[in-house]
Amino acid sequence: MGRLIKMVGRVWPAGLVSTLSERSYDMLNVYRTLDTGGSVRMRSNSDVIAFTDIFRRGEYDQAIGHAVRSHDTDPLYVLDLGADSGFFLQRLLDRMRAVDSRRDLTAFSVEGSPRNFARLEANFSAMSLPPRAKVEIVHGLVGLKSGVGLMRERVFNAMNRVDESGRPVRYVDVSGLVAGWPRIDLVKCDIEGSEGDFLRTYPDVLAKTQAAVFEFHDVSTPLAAECRRRLIDYGLTHTMHLRAFADNTVEFFWR
Repeated sequence: MGRLIKMVGRVWPAGLVSTLSERSYDMLNVYRTLDTGGSVRMRSNSDVIAFTDIFRRGEYDQAIGHAVRSHDTDPLYVLDLGADSGFFLQRLLDRMRAVDSRRDLTAFSVEGSPRNFARLEANFSAMSLPPRAKVEIVHGLVGLKSGVGLMRERVFNAMNRVDESGRPVRYVDVSGLVAGWPRIDLVKCDIEGSEGDFLRTYPDVLAKTQAAVFEFHDVSTPLAAECRRRLIDYGLTHTMHLRAFADNTVEFFWR
């Protein structure tokens, strides 16, 4: 019976998977093998949707391709803010393998939700990193430089966000993480409404950022317009809309 369950999970029946509980994902061992090697493990309904967006639709591929090509003999410096289950990092590694990139990779993946960070830890331990890669995962909120915020965790884990009804989590000092980096080739930021705090707090980080991809939430409010204006003021004047859905957009900015 156990072997049959694993086989069913590996086939990944999408209609069935969309209704599974997290415990069911663990039991079924649901994953997809990538063409470039390695595999992506699904641990929640949210993971299935994230896999579709990131791997099937290639939501971040334009930004990743730009970063991998620029300074193509130098180390690649990447900052992943709102890492969720780690699929952006896995897609980055997948695209580097696809173009046979020999660049050294230095990266931080930061996630504030305790439940998401547990998934990130499990997925990170199974990743195949390139030789000499320096990749660290960090648990903490992004937005302010210090202090404690309240993280509200939802059943659909991609929507976890800072909220008064949440549980306490310390903020990460992003400036400290990247203090020794000569530049940041790519920032990916999906922090569920805290992107305004991040852009106001870290002009030093954005000043050395070459490219950034942001998911903006509640785009009908002034916050998204403020974020776009700040990114342009920081010198990221080239822009591209990658996707729009509900009241969110994913947008790419570069120098």
